[in-house]
Amino acid sequence: MPTPKKHRWICEELEEFLLTLHPAYDIRVEKIRYGDFLYFPIRDEDGNSWLDPYDPEISGIKIDYMKNDRPLNIRVEDGELGSADAPGVKKLVEEYMEMFPKPTWTDHLRELRAMQNGLRSAICKCVEADYVLHNEMFDFPSFSIGVNGLLPYQKMRLCDFISYLGENEIDVRVEFNLEHVEEDRIYATQECLALTEAAIAEEEQSEEDDWRDKYGL
Repeated sequence: MPTPKKHRWICEELEEFLLTLHPAYDIRVEKIRYGDFLYFPIRDEDGNSWLDPYDPEISGIKIDYMKNDRPLNIRVEDGELGSADAPGVKKLVEEYMEMFPKPTWTDHLRELRAMQNGLRSAICKCVEADYVLHNEMFDFPSFSIGVNGLLPYQKMRLCDFISYLGENEIDVRVEFNLEHVEEDRIYATQECLALTEAAIAEEEQSEEDDWRDKYGL
């Protein structure tokens, strides 16, 4: 009795297309198990394929540029993305890629990840502060620094570094955690705001006085 032919859930054209996308695009296949959505990368950090084109459990594909949480989700309808689906899928992916700048680097993800981790270490060394990973389970390069526990000179170093950042550098965001703050900490923080505003007013007045002295006003 002849062995039944395996059924491809993705045609060769789309498989090759996805695997040749720039490493900046994180591509994962979706499986649903016991009501949970699970995602598995289709290639390793060196660009080698992990994709199983015959896996019957695949329910979708997620493409995420630099893991920025703005993914493109592609559904696998009726268990297959065949040749007839290829033009439409390619168009969706190409339109998604137009939303982001064209990557200028060509290395594999492993080399890029090493550069990202090196930059993280360099920033922490400059500020002389320890970093806290956003996700303790995975060594993601993005991190946070607990500002409250820094010494005054460390805070100054951090502020100096941030002041040099522009549109071409890394994206830095400061989070103010207010959801579970009690009254005593609110009052204490308001005092810090008052001190900051007073210092700003004093600095502005000093600059105005210097200007008046300079021009004899």
